[in-house]
Amino acid sequence: SIINNVELITPIYKCILPKIESRWITGFIDAEGCFSCSILSNHHVNYRVRFILTQKWNINKYVLEHILSLFNFHYGFNTNLGIITPHSVENVWELRINGLKNCIKLSKYFKDYPLKSKKNISFNKFIYILNKIENKEHLDKKLRHNIKLLSKDLNK
Repeated sequence: SIINNVELITPIYKCILPKIESRWITGFIDAEGCFSCSILSNHHVNYRVRFILTQKWNINKYVLEHILSLFNFHYGFNTNLGIITPHSVENVWELRINGLKNCIKLSKYFKDYPLKSKKNISFNKFIYILNKIENKEHLDKKLRHNIKLLSKDLNK
């Protein structure tokens, strides 16, 4: 029927889930993803590296679960790279990949399907920092300070 001379749109009730090679996930991460690194001051060895993808609404939890399952299968070598966890804000969910080894495994996705926005600059900085940590440069006081400065500039 017509309301105000506009035809009603018939919804499509089937769900099409993205595939790893569709590049949809890359675009989604370009818009919503975040790379994070913290060099902790309370100890000379501690650091935190993570990739986070956040979405509002409970229905999107399932989208994040699907993306994580694709990452686990293709880049985690059938291991669990991360978790889906509630955010501190109600009705918001996070796909969170923590740790040096897991983030390095995930980085293969971004090499296969590069980011197209400014987020690619953040990713390249992130990889640079991960390589420094992997090479144990964070254990040297002078180099640790430089890594800490790089970490603060990661998303700028």
